Amino acid sequence: MNVPKCKLDKGRGKKAPLYKQVSDQLTAQIKSGNFGAGDRLPAVSKLVKAWDINYQTVNLALERMEDQGLIRCEPGRGKGPLVLVGSAQKFSIAFVRWSNDGYPMEICEGIRKFAEEKEVRFSITHYQPSTGDLAGVMASLSTGNTGLIMLPMHTPEFTEACRQVEARGDKIVLVDECLEDFPVSAISIDHAGGAHQITSHLLREHSRPVYCFGVSSRLSVQERVSGWEGAMSRYGFADHKVFLVECPAIDPMMESPGHQAFKDNYESAKKMLGELAGSTPLSIFACTGYAAQGLYKAAADIGLQIGKDLFVGGFGDDAFCRRLPVPLTNIRQDWELLGREAASILVAEMSGVIRHTMHHLLPAKLQIRASSTGLKDAVSFS
Repeated sequence: MNVPKCKLDKGRGKKAPLYKQVSDQLTAQIKSGNFGAGDRLPAVSKLVKAWDINYQTVNLALERMEDQGLIRCEPGRGKGPLVLVGSAQKFSIAFVRWSNDGYPMEICEGIRKFAEEKEVRFSITHYQPSTGDLAGVMASLSTGNTGLIMLPMHTPEFTEACRQVEARGDKIVLVDECLEDFPVSAISIDHAGGAHQITSHLLREHSRPVYCFGVSSRLSVQERVSGWEGAMSRYGFADHKVFLVECPAIDPMMESPGHQAFKDNYESAKKMLGELAGSTPLSIFACTGYAAQGLYKAAADIGLQIGKDLFVGGFGDDAFCRRLPVPLTNIRQDWELLGREAASILVAEMSGVIRHTMHHLLPAKLQIRASSTGLKDAVSFS
């Protein structure tokens, strides 16, 4: 690696310490694109010789840059520091949004904030599943320096479109869950860990088995079921299937999947509560937001009280959780942070800093509210 030219002010009246001048010069080289993410700066010995400065000055400059997250200094004779960031301006991020629900909007906001901070070009494309031709939409966005962020759709068309993008050398990061049959990087909350937390909380509070309601085939939900099973086993409830309550699968290609999901979860909850009415109080983990909303409405129609007849925990901490007559205990899912982290991972992959696909997890955080702890004067929905 050739040492770049550098003009340093070494006089007595210099405006900045020499180590700071060195770090500023090297940082400018990175920002200008002369050194990209994954490249190595010249070795310390080469900088000392070429710039006629001492080892201490160079080491102080590199420590400053490492503290700023620009480089990583690694042991090894003659081995220059690894550059961790690139010239972000040469990259573009496209968010392919196929739903106008609240959480994709929050994901979009997180991506936008990251793009503004890092000066990365950012665009949004809304895709209507019912119109088809997802591969064509994604192909129009992939130009060799544009990475895609998407919420996965569990359809053969989606997987095939992703394969075509990857074959062209473009990068993809999925948000909220990964695809089992297509290994690209993904970021989500720790679904299994969150479900384990909330199930353990209900078990500790009420010393009774916890029903897992709203089960579907989605991978994120299956991970939550796994966490619920682990907590149930830990508390001695080995026969899990007795307490699993599934809901009909939703076709993501329909025009209003959210409305249908709420309707189906409501009907399933009403049936479940009708069959278990003589066994109250019940502890229930509603493993999706639609499951929680359907459960609350079904309880209201049957005349059961949340916090007295039903102790409930949910997943997602959407805005409705705090607005319910009995606020819902749940696992917080920070969609904006997920969007920001997805953008960070995508740029790191395009820069070459991250060279392997991974499923990144954000820690789950339990939010305890009245629905799981009980009420002195339980709120009736009738």
